[in-house]
Amino acid sequence: MNKAFIKEDDIDSEVRWEEPLGEEPRLVTPEGFERYRSELEMLERGAGSLDAQGERRLLFLRRLLPLMSVVPPRPGEQRAYFGAWVTVEDEDGQTRVYRLVGRDEVSSSASHVNVDAPVGRALLGKKAADVGVIARPDGEYENLEILEVSWTPPPLSKTNRA
Repeated sequence: MNKAFIKEDDIDSEVRWEEPLGEEPRLVTPEGFERYRSELEMLERGAGSLDAQGERRLLFLRRLLPLMSVVPPRPGEQRAYFGAWVTVEDEDGQTRVYRLVGRDEVSSSASHVNVDAPVGRALLGKKAADVGVIARPDGEYENLEILEVSWTPPPLSKTNRA
């Protein structure tokens, strides 16, 4: 079936959970690893009563966790690296907070960005007062001024709001 015609509810079970995972380590924050580990334990406790989707998820997590490589935080580091929370200001004066994570931690949350995505690449290695440049698909560029790099979550008042 063409993946363009899969219902949104079926995306996880049809596309992601059965994808080839490869052999390379999949970087993850300690918190992200703990969420996956806890979910795996929960599914294993109920393994006898899982529906087909739960069974696929259980099998996926059993394949995924051994590939994960936990990247510890770097307290005191002033540059943005994997796991950092980065507060930026865009050209319109809007302030946003991003957390640099791996592909397995990206969610619908606007605050978690993949380090391999354009925004993530623009922020990696930057420190306060630097400017990250995002090349957009339309050929335009967007500048993000780095206001702060932190290794702990910012207060709720600073996080992105939808």
